[in-house]
Amino acid sequence: MSTPEELPPDGVKIISLLRSMGVTAYEPRVIQQLLDFQYRYTAECLQDAEAIAERSLGPRPEVTMPHVVLATELASAHTFTNPPSLKVLQQLAAEINAQALPEIKPHYGLRLPPEGDCLLAPNYQFDPRTPAISEHALDGGAAPLKQEAASSDLGAVPTT
Repeated sequence: MSTPEELPPDGVKIISLLRSMGVTAYEPRVIQQLLDFQYRYTAECLQDAEAIAERSLGPRPEVTMPHVVLATELASAHTFTNPPSLKVLQQLAAEINAQALPEIKPHYGLRLPPEGDCLLAPNYQFDPRTPAISEHALDGGAAPLKQEAASSDLGAVPTT
C-alpha cells in the first residue's frame, strides 16, 4: 500500500495533509499508523457517544451532535495533553536560569565537562579478579602457531 492508487480515500487525504504541512519524506508505514490512529479514535468517540446517548434522558437513545461533541471532549481530555502555558514556561525558565553556571578554569586545549559527564571517556571497566594468562600459555600457545605458519605455504593455490 505505498502508492496512492492502493490506499483508501482516507489514506490519500492523509498524504495531502502531510504535504500541506511540508512533510515530503516519510516511511510508508507512517500512513498506515495515522490511518490506524484515525479509525481507532473515531470508533472510540462514536462508542462513547453511543454510551452517552443510552444514558441520556430522552424518549429514544439516538446519537446526536451534542453526544458526539461531549464524547470527543472526553476522549481528547484523556488522550491528548495540552502544552503548559507560556507563563508557566517562563517561570520554569527563570528558575533554571537563576542557577549559576560552573566556573570555567583557564587552561589550554579542549574545554570538556567533568570526567563523569564526558562521553569521551573509555567505556570499559577493569575486573582485577580475572585470572592472568600464564607464561606457559604465552610461550606454548604461540610457538606451535609460528611453526604452523612457517611450514604452510600461504601463497599456494589449493588443487582440486
